[in-house]
Amino acid sequence: MYTIVPFNRRACRPDPMFDFAESLMRPFFEMGRPAPQTFRTDVKETPEQWELSVELPGVKPGDISLQTENDRLTVSADVNTERNEQRQNYVYTERRTGRMSRSFPLDGVDQDAITAAYENGVLKVTLPKLAPAAPKEARKIAITGVEPQPAEDSTAE
Repeated sequence: MYTIVPFNRRACRPDPMFDFAESLMRPFFEMGRPAPQTFRTDVKETPEQWELSVELPGVKPGDISLQTENDRLTVSADVNTERNEQRQNYVYTERRTGRMSRSFPLDGVDQDAITAAYENGVLKVTLPKLAPAAPKEARKIAITGVEPQPAEDSTAE
């Protein structure tokens, strides 16, 4: 069974108590830190393909990169957004800049047939599945350097 689910570092931890303890301590140590630079991705599977819906609101199509390398699909985007609001004597300014990136394994994907379209802040990537390989027939492999032994006759004694 193949999967397109992105790599999850936390899934590799053997001790469930570590995850529990970490979940209690994470908010304390992350106070004041900005949110990690990433984007949301939905993965849908059909019998013929996987479909990724990558949310990239406010990102220009020219700032999006989609590439395959070493059997991985990498979606990355340069984000440069700024929002200003003014309400009664209060000025609010928020900027978000940087590069976001996510990678997905391409096991079982026909990499030459991948397509993508960007519309209304959502990048839709279609990953066609490879046709299942036919099972190979059994074959006998000759061993060199060994002379064939004559068949023993069980009737001769």
